[in-house]
This record gives sequence, structure tokens and C-alpha cells, in this order.
Amino acid sequence: MPLAARTDRMAIVPALLGDVAIREAALRFETVVYLKVGRHLGRLRSTLKACGREGYAMFVENAFLAREVVCPLMEAPEQASYFSMVVLRQGEADSL
Repeated sequence: MPLAARTDRMAIVPALLGDVAIREAALRFETVVYLKVGRHLGRLRSTLKACGREGYAMFVENAFLAREVVCPLMEAPEQASYFSMVVLRQGEADSL
């Protein structure tokens, strides 16, 4: 699946940034990859829910490993490893 297509804009944001930066990226870009989620998962989940973007977000942990977990953000475990990420897609790439 593509992360972005055509005129979609994409941002890569460290999850350790504050709620304002997380919210602004979610509202400004069609695709946002939040990296190094770890201990910030609960706050990230709450912030995306507060701005109505939680339904577009997928949680990814241990990508490409035998222990890989990929699920909707709202179904993600309460705790995540440091190298987990959340991918928010809400642009043209979703319709391809």
C-alpha cells in the first residue's frame, strides 16, 4: 500500500513532540508517520482521537519481524516498544 499518492503531502514526526505538533501534523498532512511511539502511545492515541483522526491511524510494532503487530490504533495494546510507529493516512492513497 502506498503511503502517499499524487498531491498527498506526507510528514514524519517523532512521537515525543508535544500534543500541539502531533495535532497540527494530523490536520495539515494527508499522511503522517509518527515514529518512536513507545511510552507516548497513550498520549498520541488521545490526541488523534480528540482531533477526530483516530479512525485513519494504524499501529505498527516490530515491522518485518516474526513478532510484527499491525492493527488499527484504537485496538493497539496499552504499551508499545520504543520502535513502534503509528501511520495516519487520510489522502488519495486510501482510494488507490
